[in-house]
Amino acid sequence: MERESERAAKRRRLDDVSDSDGTDLFDPSHLVTAGNVQNGEAEAKSPNYIQGCVVMRWASTRRIRLSKDYGNGIAVEIQLNGPCAELWDSFGFDIGDVLEVSLEGASIEKTKSAGILYLVYNEGIALKYLTRSKKPAENGRIINSWNAIQRPSQERASPDPDDWFSTPIKGLRKRSKFTNEEKEKISPSYEGVEGPPATHALPDAAMDNNSLVLSVPLEPELKSLIPESANNSAKNVPPTVGEEPVPAATTPCETIEGTQMDMYHMPMRHPTAQRSLKASVAPEVQDVPKDFTEETRTETKKEKRARIRREKQALKGQQASEAPGTPEMHTVADPLILPVAPSVQETPQPAAVVPKAEASRPSPVVFAPAKTEDPALELKAGLRASTDYYIPLAMARSHYEFSTIAVVTYASNPERKGGGDWMICISLIDPSNFEHESGYGFGEKDGFKINCFTQKYQEWLPRPQRGDVVVLRKVKRCIWQGNVTGTGYHDKLRWAIYSPSLGRTHHGELGSAPRAAALDGGFGADFSPFWEPEEDELQYCIRLADWWQALQKERLKQLGTIHHISAPPRCSGGQGKQHRLICECRPDMEPAGFFNCTVEIVFLYLSDNDGPHSLYVTDYTKNAAPMPFNTAWCRAEFAEYVLKIEIWDAAKELCKNMQAGEYYSLGNIKFRSGSSGYYEGKANNVKCVKLHAEDEAAKEHPHLQALLRRKKEWEDKNASKSDFEHTLIEEIQRDRFIDCTVEVLHVVHKGDPSYLYVTDYTSNNSLPLQDASWVEGLENCVLLIRLYGKQAEDAKALEVGCYYNIRSLQVKRRSSEDGFQGRIGGEGRHFFKLRADRTDNPQLQALLGRKQAWQNQKNQLPWMQTVKANSEDRRPPTNTDERSGKDVSGSVTIQTTDLRRKGYSTLEEIRTSTDSPKKWKVFARIVDFFPLTLPECFFLRCTRCKRNLPANRKGCLECEDDGVDDPVCCFVRLFFRLQDPEGTELDVSACDPDCTLWKDFQPADPCDDEGILEDFQSRLRPFLGNLFEVHSGIEENVRIEPETSFLSCTVYSWPLGDDSGSKGYAIMDVDDLEKP
Repeated sequence: MERESERAAKRRRLDDVSDSDGTDLFDPSHLVTAGNVQNGEAEAKSPNYIQGCVVMRWASTRRIRLSKDYGNGIAVEIQLNGPCAELWDSFGFDIGDVLEVSLEGASIEKTKSAGILYLVYNEGIALKYLTRSKKPAENGRIINSWNAIQRPSQERASPDPDDWFSTPIKGLRKRSKFTNEEKEKISPSYEGVEGPPATHALPDAAMDNNSLVLSVPLEPELKSLIPESANNSAKNVPPTVGEEPVPAATTPCETIEGTQMDMYHMPMRHPTAQRSLKASVAPEVQDVPKDFTEETRTETKKEKRARIRREKQALKGQQASEAPGTPEMHTVADPLILPVAPSVQETPQPAAVVPKAEASRPSPVVFAPAKTEDPALELKAGLRASTDYYIPLAMARSHYEFSTIAVVTYASNPERKGGGDWMICISLIDPSNFEHESGYGFGEKDGFKINCFTQKYQEWLPRPQRGDVVVLRKVKRCIWQGNVTGTGYHDKLRWAIYSPSLGRTHHGELGSAPRAAALDGGFGADFSPFWEPEEDELQYCIRLADWWQALQKERLKQLGTIHHISAPPRCSGGQGKQHRLICECRPDMEPAGFFNCTVEIVFLYLSDNDGPHSLYVTDYTKNAAPMPFNTAWCRAEFAEYVLKIEIWDAAKELCKNMQAGEYYSLGNIKFRSGSSGYYEGKANNVKCVKLHAEDEAAKEHPHLQALLRRKKEWEDKNASKSDFEHTLIEEIQRDRFIDCTVEVLHVVHKGDPSYLYVTDYTSNNSLPLQDASWVEGLENCVLLIRLYGKQAEDAKALEVGCYYNIRSLQVKRRSSEDGFQGRIGGEGRHFFKLRADRTDNPQLQALLGRKQAWQNQKNQLPWMQTVKANSEDRRPPTNTDERSGKDVSGSVTIQTTDLRRKGYSTLEEIRTSTDSPKKWKVFARIVDFFPLTLPECFFLRCTRCKRNLPANRKGCLECEDDGVDDPVCCFVRLFFRLQDPEGTELDVSACDPDCTLWKDFQPADPCDDEGILEDFQSRLRPFLGNLFEVHSGIEENVRIEPETSFLSCTVYSWPLGDDSGSKGYAIMDVDDLEKP
């Protein structure tokens, strides 16, 4: 109540502005549009004005949005700051109000959206309500706050005496109604009062609001001298019309109402200040001190704190000056001062003395803040370390990119965003943005928000706990709707966590994630997000942790001094939305049928028109009034566990990417009885968070874990057996329907149909041979599945490397050459994702065992030769002439002894040799190349910062272009896979500018030079044979046998310089195609 009264006292009202002036501000000839102002056709100043309808408002930021212009589609956002913001509540903007707003005093700020004109009013604003949606009586009202700023306060009109809510004129008080005779009766009465010399009591304006005030009746002699009319005239009544106001600096306070005053009539000023005053009834009438003039009423917060500090020091000095032998007295500090009588002299008069026993009565409990003597609380935010400057969080707005060290108040769980990146949100606090008075910083999500991203490895995100200190480097500042946040990008952010409980820094659990990896898809520089703090950074982390712990102790200490005396019970205004199970939901539950839930998606029906989407979910508890189902995606025995939710409005966009089998936490769902009498849900502004059952964070989600337990129980108890037999890939011998457990190796999204490649690590010679890079070692173990209709759309949610149980898979032989292939269509659910750590699935455990055996044998040469031999056996044999050494197609049978005699080396010798660097003469052919398409062979690189540019950029953002020397150049990225007559393969680089392939060739961006690709292909065609057609066939799922010729070339090898002793290889010279 006290704070509300303070805010009400400080808030400006429309009584201070004019609602009648300014009719000339809105001349129709000066009406302009937002497009005119934004395009520079009209200036943003008086007398121009704009018109629009209020479509949005943000009370917290004092901002409104007006409707768009019909011509150019530009909306107007008006931001009120300073004095204008104080009038926000008085303006009372409502959605649907049609306004005319003057451009006087408006400043234009740039925004990211070109469709918004952003106007800021700092000093004043003039506007006119053409129509009001909720207050038609105010149609046509004009409000001009500039008049209030320009008129001095003393020139304002007198308040309406009949208006109780009118603002009283500051500095004026009502004249006392005591007559001269009454004043003469009162003033001599003090001469007969005896008592010890009184100390000068502080005036009411200087007294603290929590001062100990005792109500003591006056002596009978004083009572008899106060006329009855004085008591009656002292009541708070509106001032009489025509009564002359008198300045407060020379007019004493109003007359006494009764002889005692309750402490609750005292104006509260500082809720935590404690003052122990000895009050006295001043027998004489003193002048009102200067501190009680109008200057004090309009003082700033800083001046107010300084005045309170001076009063405390004066009080301490007064108490210290008292004689030690003086008996303890309680003097009454009466807040009302009697009117000045002409015969009273300004000399000290004795005060009414009240013994302590007579003054004893219950006094209010006052809470004093504990002294903060912990030096850790004096920490200053920010650190200028040896490696970087770590800014205080309060300065983040002024830095485009910054580093900081702060305490964590909240960290969300990692979640995968729409673009595929992993994200986590962290809230941070340091001494610069912590507020002692309001307690901002102790809240669960208080602090500066920073969103951290990573692309591939979830373990690369920081996972701090509340109270940990986190070091963040290379954070980019972002401003959204006036709020400043930070963003840590996957290729910039580096971090470390200091744990006070452990007393050291750490980077969390890495698991199988590497500490560093190459950027740009593996072709860029190595990058690691993990930062190792230096000594000065570590010391600052320790000091921040001590600061946070000291704050917690101070908070507990202050909370421990609070005593609730006769506190009335607080009645709850209503319950919030609770997390409920489907079986617990009823339409009449509180509040108003709304609830939150954790569910699994069963099916999603997307409406083609403006109607709602239909989302079917389950938490494996029974619906009290279920809708009957018997479809491909929901069998009849499971229908009672399903709840239908109609998705409307903005929620339709959030839910359209949901897939069956995914888990979500849904909020703000309305439970109701549908038109058919079945229970269903409705969501207009749903809040949804995707949950991943396989993540570590999911183990700490109690509702998700409970759902998974219920699901397992239902599957063990009620789930019927599959209609088809579980089959391995090696067991496929005829056309049939099967169930299988597989790992996804590759997905090709080409609309209808799409293609899915899976394996269970068993081989089958009846499958078509796959010859892609991701099939190495599994050429006859991969099953191709064609997906049609909705299944092709659902394939976008399938993840490579994950395990799935596929049900009702149709396996069919397309032809004797193509072998067996799979096919799935229709609307039902066929893919069920499996967790690798589940030990209760025997089919999955058997697959994992076969995969482990394959990985153990993958690098063993005999096994690999067996696989290659099997692959070669399945290819058509060549008809070779023993005398000529040539077959029908013209390929050559080469003897290894002949090659050695002519100075050639085998690829196996090059790979195993320790002699490096060295040039080798090789006779081999090119059997594959990378990248798969020619345009991907060209890339742009900055020669200054040595960084590769993304495909969507033409210039380097890190380096400034001086207009003379362009640092961005085009380069070629190309790799060959060589194969010698023995069948040994070796990957070599073909990017060296000294290679004879690139003689007189100048790389250029294919987007700028249309003929560069044709020149590039013509140079490679003699050496690559039909490999271009082979790569095209891979995209179209058409197998084409590679046909290339052997060539004589030079391979250069050099050590890479790492600890593993790895070597690099590059092809240098390529001779004419001929037999060696």
